[in-house]
Amino acid sequence: MRLFIGIEFPEAILDKLGQTQDYLRRYVSSGRFTAKYNMHLTLQFLGEVPEDKVGDICRRLQQVAKGHSPLRLNLGALGCFGQNNPYRVVWLGLGGDLTALSRLQRAIVLGMKELGFIPENRPYKPHITLARDVCFTDGEAYRQALRLTAGGSGFAVTSFSLISSAVEEKKRVYRALATFEM
Repeated sequence: MRLFIGIEFPEAILDKLGQTQDYLRRYVSSGRFTAKYNMHLTLQFLGEVPEDKVGDICRRLQQVAKGHSPLRLNLGALGCFGQNNPYRVVWLGLGGDLTALSRLQRAIVLGMKELGFIPENRPYKPHITLARDVCFTDGEAYRQALRLTAGGSGFAVTSFSLISSAVEEKKRVYRALATFEM
């Protein structure tokens, strides 16, 4: 099974993310937009995992959760990964208690490394993927879209989840297998 560890969002934040996608759609000619209920903040991607390893992962994540307190995040500004139109990913950044978020993410990565999962070789950049393969209508549309900030939309993070990623009816579907309260 394909797994990752992430933070799921409350309904109000999912609605705000959907509104942000609607705003973004005004400036693009094409792109694959993330489904509302698939939006999350990835803490670590694990990849294909044998089912018999899930128990060990959950026990380790429970230990990590006990060592951390809830934190507060808020939605930030739009950004892009990729150098040219079409852009590989359009994302929304985050603000708030990013230091506590980084500590949590590092603790998860270290815990998973002890179970044999190899950490990514790049620095962690917390973001929410809104769309992929996005083609802006022109340079001015790109500049206008990137002026958006979803600031003021804060939320408490009190848990994180082990999430499965599967393809059902040709669509990617994410489901929390276990949630860990901090």
